[in-house]
Amino acid sequence: DSYEYGGNITFSFPQFLLPLNKPLKSRLGKYNPTTLVSGGISFVDRSDFTRNTFNTSITYNWQTPNNITRYSLTLADIRFISSEIAPLFQERLDSLEQRGNTFARSFDPGFVSSTIFSFTKDIKEYGNLRQPSSFLRGYAEIGGNLFDLFSETPFGNDISYYKFLKASIDYRHHIPLGSKTALAFRINSGFAFPYGTSTEGTNPTLPYEKFFFAGGSNSIKAWQPRRLGPGSYRPTDDNNNIAYLIEQPGDIIIETGVEFRTKLFGFLNWAYFIDAGNVWTWYEDESRKGSNFEWNDFASELAVGTGMGIRLDFSFLLVRVDVGIKVFDPAQDPGERFVLDDFQFNMPKNPVNLKVLNTPQLNIGIGYPF
Repeated sequence: DSYEYGGNITFSFPQFLLPLNKPLKSRLGKYNPTTLVSGGISFVDRSDFTRNTFNTSITYNWQTPNNITRYSLTLADIRFISSEIAPLFQERLDSLEQRGNTFARSFDPGFVSSTIFSFTKDIKEYGNLRQPSSFLRGYAEIGGNLFDLFSETPFGNDISYYKFLKASIDYRHHIPLGSKTALAFRINSGFAFPYGTSTEGTNPTLPYEKFFFAGGSNSIKAWQPRRLGPGSYRPTDDNNNIAYLIEQPGDIIIETGVEFRTKLFGFLNWAYFIDAGNVWTWYEDESRKGSNFEWNDFASELAVGTGMGIRLDFSFLLVRVDVGIKVFDPAQDPGERFVLDDFQFNMPKNPVNLKVLNTPQLNIGIGYPF
């Protein structure tokens, strides 16, 4: 179970808060500029850890006169983070760290500062049932750049400072096939690259929130949330059975999905979907063999899942229940990755050397996955 709660306060100004003269501000008015100054706090309570974040930011937004493309520049996003880790999860992190994995460092008390630029392009009102439409979102972030304005350790050496680059692109296309039926497609890819050295002198890592994860209701729905990958890594328990015990962070993500959606009656809709994708690391992780990205091999490490779902569309709210099953599992040995024929409704009570864990995966979500 996971609980997340918090509060945020934002002040919105209908202009750029910059030292600009009045004629220039007037000319910029057609781009509908706004400045958002915000601050907040959030708490995440999970079985493995709790995490508290204090954040503040200043963001400039504007759009093209036709309102098709919108831009956002967060000049400064500053976060102070603290975590408490459950003993069992700490043991797993320590075991990974002894084998060179730096994921544990992502939970250190930390200071994260970054500058973010993003844009969205909405072509012909994405999702309408009258004509084909598209949606494109680009995202770029540089973390740790504010350190140069102060020092490498502006708040001392007792917390971690993160430097990284992150970028992603998300494209979606929606094709109406009638007044009640549509086909939707999505492809999403991105990378995050840490650089520099940590305060402990170890290899650099990303803060937890900046990793990519695959699996779950808005990703590859045949896998548990955040448990897919990376690459062809095979997570196992003490009996060498596949066991998705902890989340699997990655530096690179590629995922795609196709959905056939149709309206049944009233507020009840139905969908059939196929998902594919995975996450990878930049370099070979000794604690997760097969995790690194290689151009000549990544296609064979794309996980594939399929399934069906129902959607309760109340106009103001869409509740989604999807059930996914695995088709192609990159965690299996080459030649044995097609696992649809190993599908079973119930998990055996005493599995021994279980080749594949391919039972239905239930996902509950709000809104469409794309």
